[in-house]
Amino acid sequence: MSQATWRVIVNSIGTSGAGLISILKKVSPLSENRIASVLYRGPAELLTNLPEQTAKEIAELLHTAGLDCLAVDETYTFEPGDADHEVALVIRDFARMPDVLEQIMLILGVDVETARKIVCTSPTVLVGGISKNTVQALLARFAPLGVELDVSRPGEALFDVFLGETTALNRQQVLRLLRDNKIPLLDSKNGEQPLLAVELPREQADKLWERLKRTSYPVRIVNRDFQRFDLRLDQASNSPEMMQYLQTSTGMPEKVAQKVPHKTPLILQQNIRFSDLAAHMEQIQLLGGKASGHLLVFQTFSLEITKVGDHKASTNAVRFITGLKEDEALEIVTRTHKLGEPLAEPLTYPQALWLQTELGKAGTDSHLVIL
Repeated sequence: MSQATWRVIVNSIGTSGAGLISILKKVSPLSENRIASVLYRGPAELLTNLPEQTAKEIAELLHTAGLDCLAVDETYTFEPGDADHEVALVIRDFARMPDVLEQIMLILGVDVETARKIVCTSPTVLVGGISKNTVQALLARFAPLGVELDVSRPGEALFDVFLGETTALNRQQVLRLLRDNKIPLLDSKNGEQPLLAVELPREQADKLWERLKRTSYPVRIVNRDFQRFDLRLDQASNSPEMMQYLQTSTGMPEKVAQKVPHKTPLILQQNIRFSDLAAHMEQIQLLGGKASGHLLVFQTFSLEITKVGDHKASTNAVRFITGLKEDEALEIVTRTHKLGEPLAEPLTYPQALWLQTELGKAGTDSHLVIL
């Protein structure tokens, strides 16, 4: 057996990140793009034709840097990773946002402003073109931070087409474009509804986007795997079965559940998947109640500040999370407090909850407002 037959195999990105790419470029004949592909689409070969000791030393160094890798000889076989997966973040604990931002910066090799923009987008798509092993590594990294991952294989996913607020003329032009692309439109009595078409396969969605991205129309084509909803209870009885459902599904005490039929409409579940939404709505209907699902993608929010605590810290939170300049953020906090009006800036769902959390840390009380 030739001595130089050992290899370094990458199983997944592990706890490392994009910073390894520039380091590995110095010792690898592979291009930076190819190195990135190996790191995020493992299992894959990183280095080949190495002496045994060299392969083991390199693997140990990379393992110390957080990469999930190993040194193997020529008898080792593996199934190469794929590039079929994409993930989006579903943030549950906004108190851990500094740690979430740090992970995004590490994984993607981006600065803090780019990381901020990523977490403020709805849905919060993190990265695509990655393998199943990388998905598992990301799950392990984000779960302790109170973050779930929605995982999709876009090649097999379905996509829905949404239109934001726009003029009647623009709406008609978008509808005409969809018809020209032979995309079936939804029949609706409400001519202003945002959902225009559903269940487009990836190829059709990509072709449509090629046409739309050259326009200024507020159209979004959203992977159904990444759509999240709020469940609103619109009507409920006070039957024992309904009381039991409310307690079991939300964890609310019996005394609180008994008040719910008199408090509708109210949000029962936040930021849940379509499959969970459908199951809850079916159950509520069987119990004689009424419920509705509210897609978060196109909803915008604001905050109404009821009490300002630390003025400087509150202003800094508004400035950073909204991207406003310091004087603009200061004016918003001051004006909002005086007038008791919502912030003028429309916020996405994760952005609004993040800002509310940071304001709370500064002793500033606020509540969510749907725009």
